[in-house]
Amino acid sequence: MSQNLRYEKTGNSYELRREQWGGERAFISDYPNLLEEVQKYTWTYSNGYLRCLKLSISLHQFVLEFLYGKENLSRLLSDDCIIEHLDNNGLNCCYDNLHILSADYNKAKAFTIDKAEIPEIPSFILDAFYSHERKYYQLQVTFNDNLFYSIDKETKECLAVEAFYLQYENFADLFLDWLYLINSKGINIKPEKFHQNKMIITPRPKLELTPEEKDAVIIQRGDKLYLRLDTSGGPRTAFMSKTTFKEIE
Repeated sequence: MSQNLRYEKTGNSYELRREQWGGERAFISDYPNLLEEVQKYTWTYSNGYLRCLKLSISLHQFVLEFLYGKENLSRLLSDDCIIEHLDNNGLNCCYDNLHILSADYNKAKAFTIDKAEIPEIPSFILDAFYSHERKYYQLQVTFNDNLFYSIDKETKECLAVEAFYLQYENFADLFLDWLYLINSKGINIKPEKFHQNKMIITPRPKLELTPEEKDAVIIQRGDKLYLRLDTSGGPRTAFMSKTTFKEIE
């Protein structure tokens, strides 16, 4: 059993910690028996990744072997492919953050998307995921600032957008849109330029605030909680920096 491995369930994943990691945290999916298998071994932190010296294997390879089987994974990796962390965090070994990608696309992502400068308070955030169950990529574009999408050119009626959920059958199309959105810097985004197979647009909720809620950051309506975004940089500044995978089927 791995020594001093602490864990805490957060949503649909487990957050892992160990003293040797120097404050770093790792993540794995809440998948049947995966945590128990990970706990059987000691995982050592080095250069942004976790490795098991006994098995000579990284944690991200271990969890994909658990999902697909060792022989199947070896076959998938045999054609100049690697395991890609979509969010560029080598410790995020959740299934929806891992996918097998060609070395060429891995390098292209590393020299473009992974090097992009993100503002301290971004107008929107991009999160990419891969559904191993449904075999598609999903790009989630969540807005901290207002974005108004024209839904009727004649009446000029617009929709205040909370998020775009874009699904893709291949990484090439996802890569094009990811790069386009980063380069747009949130200015004049045109959804008609996207290359998705499916798109869902969620409107920003409209809430009438009570006098008591005037300065509140968290607003509650029934059993739902809403984060009141404010990117002005003032004392009530609040913004999103990361989202989790959302099923939109």
